[in-house]
Amino acid sequence: MNNHFPEDKSLNISAFSRILDKTTNSYKYLFFLSFVRKISEMKKTDISKSEIKLIDIAAEMLLLAWFPHRYFKLSLGIQDQCADILNKFLVSQTVVYDNGPISNSKVDSLRKELKQWLLNNNEHLDRLLKYVPYRVLTPFYELELKGLSDYKKDAKIISLANSDLNNKIPLYRFNKDSILVDKCWKDYIQTNMPIIEGWIKWSWCDYLQNRNSTVPSIPNKILPVLKRISMTKEINYWKDVIKFKDVKCIYTNSKIETFELDHFLPWTFVTHNRLWNLIPVLGEANSSKSNILPNLSYLDDFIEIQSNAIHISKGVYSDKKWKKIMEPFISDLNISSYSDLLDESVLDKAYKSTIFPLYEIAKTNGFSSGWVYKHR
Repeated sequence: MNNHFPEDKSLNISAFSRILDKTTNSYKYLFFLSFVRKISEMKKTDISKSEIKLIDIAAEMLLLAWFPHRYFKLSLGIQDQCADILNKFLVSQTVVYDNGPISNSKVDSLRKELKQWLLNNNEHLDRLLKYVPYRVLTPFYELELKGLSDYKKDAKIISLANSDLNNKIPLYRFNKDSILVDKCWKDYIQTNMPIIEGWIKWSWCDYLQNRNSTVPSIPNKILPVLKRISMTKEINYWKDVIKFKDVKCIYTNSKIETFELDHFLPWTFVTHNRLWNLIPVLGEANSSKSNILPNLSYLDDFIEIQSNAIHISKGVYSDKKWKKIMEPFISDLNISSYSDLLDESVLDKAYKSTIFPLYEIAKTNGFSSGWVYKHR
């Protein structure tokens, strides 16, 4: 991504653009993104130097790490400490945030719970903030820090930032348990928020992709999912199919009359609503399965129902509409042509060559597997 930001003669934009260079763990991404988000919440009429409590940044860091790590089960890195701290938080967690779309109220509740937990567990707060608030400012003082022992750098950065405001204008200075944001930087960041936030998110995505190279849809997994895309078209497709042929729920073996759409591979893994991964099931089975990987003994029935639906829809819709609906089957399952899509053996092979590796990747990333429906 091009890190060219709008120029400002009073600010060191070159240093700002290098803040995320040579970043080897999640701390700096999470701190910087949290810092920028806190600035976005400030009023432009605030006093010349705006204060941000470090405890609020730390809680926001864990909140931002929660969703890729816990909700979407991405690796933050083998030795990353944020993941370890979040896992310790889980022991005291009082509300379940792992399933389904997340509401704004749940995000706020999680943020408050994380903040309170950090207040009660200062050792984890210290781990989060041991280096990163100081190292973010490193590009502003490269010459002054050159040749300095690593353990002396933090104190030097604090001294430089607190005494050098009228010269190099760092992003912030330090004030015990908070940072004081310079007005010029606050104004610059607020004015250029879409560019700056987009750059940080892209860099964060790139970091996560490098550590989760086989996982799909990384860009959709870095922030809370406040609302899922409507599945009205997908529901109507299956309603049209069921009009012409009875369909049984693959999990309960019961005839379907009213149904919910189940993501065979959990939505929290694929983050899409493509028809090839959706199957009508009874509501109780869908709720029970949640975001668990089903036992693969269901796969043959799943493929058979998908094959029947493809043939029925071919007769229901115009050729143009049918081909548009089938596009994801062709592209995602690596099927050569629409005629091959109608060949049951080709479809079966394509499904299994797609589902099996994705299933194993999801298991490796921490998704529970082998779910079997149990009658109540």
